[in-house]
Amino acid sequence: ALPSVTKYLLYISKTQALVDNNSATVLTDVGNVIKRQPGTLDYSSTYYWKVKVKDSNSTSLWSNTFAFQTKINPAIISDTNFISARIIRLRFNFDSARIKSMKIYRGYTPETLKLYDSLTQSFIYNDTLNYGKSIYYWITLINTDNVESEKSNIIRITTFGEPILISPSSNQKGINLKPSFSWTSDTLSTKKEIQITNDSSFVSFAFGFNSVINGNNFSVTDSMKILPNTNYYWRVRAGDKNGFGPWSASRIFQTYVEKPIFNSVKAGNKVDTLSWSLRGDSLRYKKTYIYRDTLPLPEKLIDSVNGAISKYIDNKNLEINKKYYYRIRVENIEGSFSDYSNIISAIPFNTKPI
Repeated sequence: ALPSVTKYLLYISKTQALVDNNSATVLTDVGNVIKRQPGTLDYSSTYYWKVKVKDSNSTSLWSNTFAFQTKINPAIISDTNFISARIIRLRFNFDSARIKSMKIYRGYTPETLKLYDSLTQSFIYNDTLNYGKSIYYWITLINTDNVESEKSNIIRITTFGEPILISPSSNQKGINLKPSFSWTSDTLSTKKEIQITNDSSFVSFAFGFNSVINGNNFSVTDSMKILPNTNYYWRVRAGDKNGFGPWSASRIFQTYVEKPIFNSVKAGNKVDTLSWSLRGDSLRYKKTYIYRDTLPLPEKLIDSVNGAISKYIDNKNLEINKKYYYRIRVENIEGSFSDYSNIISAIPFNTKPI
């Protein structure tokens, strides 16, 4: 710079014609080194500029018009992405202005990332990985002038294998209404989803559970959510904040045959009417067996009813004014028996005519 120079005048614009025609923004008294504050220029943009000098005696001609391009703001890969089985989906955030394409870098460690793929501008990227693998990614952006941005943040994506179910075993019978479940899964996962249901399609969980937990064990504490004498199906999958791997193979188990809830015996004219309640899948009840005796612990089988019938009228050789004791138990379609119910007594009577 010459000692007599007092100021510089600068035209700058993203439109070359405005600079050429002296119609752009003019900056004065800028000195011979110009620093723009962050945010005053746009990322990934081409700017045109020219300058002239002026002192107290004269003003120079304008310089030629020059061009420069601002830095491309790097993309950001979302901290939470998406996985489903072997399919992963990365999500990106970036200013799409003048971005025409992007490069995908992939590797097994942050130090070994290599160019893996390229694609036109997109805010997502799908890839297919092997099960049980952790892969690292970063991306760069390419603008319309073929200038490549700096790399994005590095993200790790993990896929997960199928858990191996341990307990209950397949087709296990007689399971109580507070069962415990266990399985093994890969060490990369941070959460597991377990589904337990009497619906073989795993749609309804009205009598079951659909829970996300951290470990490889799950215990039922609410016995009212599990029905007796019912086939249940269960499965597990492993994952992390991004999603889950594939479901394990499903298993079936059968809850125990619950003893009937013996509600009442209504005495009548040489007739006793019994009623009871059964819980669980009504189609899985084969028979209810009726026991009667004049002793407090009835062991004489007098009759049975089929299916889930819950009422019985006893008129088999009853004597009036004599106490009879009853209890019942049920059998399911696989031939498993429940325990005996509670015992109820009744005394048949004969009402005298008025």
